[in-house]
Amino acid sequence: MEKATNSHPLISFENVYKTFGNLKVLNGLNFTVNKGETLVIIGQSGTGKSVTLRCLLGLIIPDKGKVLFQGNNIPDMNEQELINLRSNFGMLFQMAALFDSMTVGENVAFPIMAKGEKPLDETNNIVTETLRAVGLTGIEHKMPAELSGGMKKRVGLARAVASNPNVILYDEPTTGLDPITADAINELIISTQKQMKTTSIVVTHDMTSAYKVADRMIMLHQGVVVGSGTPDEIRNSDDPMIQQFINGRADGPIEI
Repeated sequence: MEKATNSHPLISFENVYKTFGNLKVLNGLNFTVNKGETLVIIGQSGTGKSVTLRCLLGLIIPDKGKVLFQGNNIPDMNEQELINLRSNFGMLFQMAALFDSMTVGENVAFPIMAKGEKPLDETNNIVTETLRAVGLTGIEHKMPAELSGGMKKRVGLARAVASNPNVILYDEPTTGLDPITADAINELIISTQKQMKTTSIVVTHDMTSAYKVADRMIMLHQGVVVGSGTPDEIRNSDDPMIQQFINGRADGPIEI
């Protein structure tokens, strides 16, 4: 793949549509993500946030439009090209999605082993250092069932970054966590971006998290972008739809 330059976005969604049966999820979606930035996507459930991530990974093919990574249209890629594409991405899933039958160490090592590029001793060293970086040491032999929710999220983050991806995708990274643990995850997202110089896309309903980690934010509603800006610009927007969502109000232009 050709490399993105400073004058071109790393990721672009261009007029993307996706329908499931009679349900229109993406309805002409347009946005870009620049290399090295953290973009936060907010919006109600069912507005297409998670579908957007799956389109970016080539797991869902849009009905229409382009999803570009480094200038290459993902819907046009063949199976091998999609495998190569996904090696650029790490993902922290909403519920961590650890493999229950694998130890913590095996979970974190999984994306490294999948690439098959590093010997076992180097992989083990990466696992140890990555777990240390997320505040977990000496738990390589524990099973996921032995971990708290916050620990599972941190192991999931370690797995997402272990293979040194170019882009990290976060799907509701603070869901189900107490405020202190959620803030620890936010701090890890920020430090990971700074240390690894990665590009990040964060899908979240948690406005505290969104304001803290974002360089830029977009809000989706009915499958299109209805607002875009820095955290301060979103916070101070005079758009009643944005204000209703970010303040969690039942009354407003967004129908429940």
